[in-house]
Amino acid sequence: MKALVISNCATSAYILGLKALFPEWEVRGAMSNVADQWVLQDPPKTEFIEYLQNCDLYVGSSPEGSRYGRHLSDHSRKLLIPHFDFRGLQPDSFHLPGFESVLGRGGSLFSQIVVTSFVSGLTPVFTSKLFNSDTYEAFGFFALFDVEKRQVVDQFQQYGIDLSGSFEPWIAKGNFLYSRNHPRVDVLIELLCRALAAADILPGAELERRDLPIIDGLKESGHWPVYPEIGNRHGLEGSLIWRRGRTNDYQTLDLDQFITASFEALGTKRLPRLPDLPEWMDRLKALI
Repeated sequence: MKALVISNCATSAYILGLKALFPEWEVRGAMSNVADQWVLQDPPKTEFIEYLQNCDLYVGSSPEGSRYGRHLSDHSRKLLIPHFDFRGLQPDSFHLPGFESVLGRGGSLFSQIVVTSFVSGLTPVFTSKLFNSDTYEAFGFFALFDVEKRQVVDQFQQYGIDLSGSFEPWIAKGNFLYSRNHPRVDVLIELLCRALAAADILPGAELERRDLPIIDGLKESGHWPVYPEIGNRHGLEGSLIWRRGRTNDYQTLDLDQFITASFEALGTKRLPRLPDLPEWMDRLKALI
């Protein structure tokens, strides 16, 4: 069996998971942006294209609209797994297009509270005082866990992947997110196993094999904290300490340092149009 994995940051976990579950398989993979580069480069990466054309099982992102997708053979079985993105424990985080997150290279996560304060002309010192229950309530953060959970369950159900009973075991082991789109490796392996079981590739009994001895590569990335008032509602010990990734020597930032660094980054260029920003500003005005 020749399997090919193409996805986002989950790619490595899916590759290692398939190799652990099916040692006899040949498993290769690449992140989707790299796969497109290999097809577009001059000359193209012939070995990769040949594997695309001959793989028996394709696992990961939908190939539709990609450059590499046109080389994927019709005979290849496709096991699609949507990207995991859950804001329920870190509802203040959002992707700010065109800006690099203070957590490190490659990410774009920023704080709604900080961005709204910056645009409103507030100081970093005043902004730090906004990290409290009243602000979280005003921004709707406390209600997001159940909303986001339903959305994730519904999204994966569209692909035949049942996550209806998964969140409780995940959170019983502690915070299962490094950031909203970077879950622990056991979460990614469960996504993979449930997708394989739904496709009758993996026996249902094998779903209990979630604790495979696999390196958790995303642990090396930046960590966004679960704020204490939010963590308390889910039996988690929260914090206001952000951690940069390996490329930034795992440097930690307390709240004041995080806000200062974010303000500096936001001041480097013009912000993009954010459709939700007027609503965020109205909510902030009600607090000050």
